[in-house]
Amino acid sequence: MGKNMAEDDKKSKGKILVVDDSEDIRMLLELKLRKAGYEVVLASDGMQALEKVDDHPDLKLIILDVMMPVMNGVQVMKFLLDKIEKKIAADSAKEEGGEQKEGEEDANEGPTPNLSLKICFCTAKTDPKQINLAIQAGAHDYITKPIDESILLQKIDRLMGQ
Repeated sequence: MGKNMAEDDKKSKGKILVVDDSEDIRMLLELKLRKAGYEVVLASDGMQALEKVDDHPDLKLIILDVMMPVMNGVQVMKFLLDKIEKKIAADSAKEEGGEQKEGEEDANEGPTPNLSLKICFCTAKTDPKQINLAIQAGAHDYITKPIDESILLQKIDRLMGQ
């Protein structure tokens, strides 16, 4: 039985994208998540995050800073949710025997993110109204800074289905 435990430890619990413009926060989250058995991909802004999502279709979760330059976390999330929604609609149209319109695939540029992708905001804002807005916009959970490691891991494990 001890041998199986060692094998399980080597297997990743899943891939997480950490998006934050603060290098310190990215490094802290990467360290904590790797130690907890997750595979971690890093991005420093919203545009880079979208590229990483295209490069890693097996991502299961994005920890997304809200306030970032270039493209903020809410914009990134809305873009990804829109892309996932279009993919689901296109898939259900195909299942119903609907024909794909010419040029339809072009509208959905690049690979589609994992359809069960979860999004968890990470921000210094602790206002309950902000939290509710993020959840209503489509986030699955919310972590506040400074990050409490035990709360972080509890929420991540839950979102990752661990």
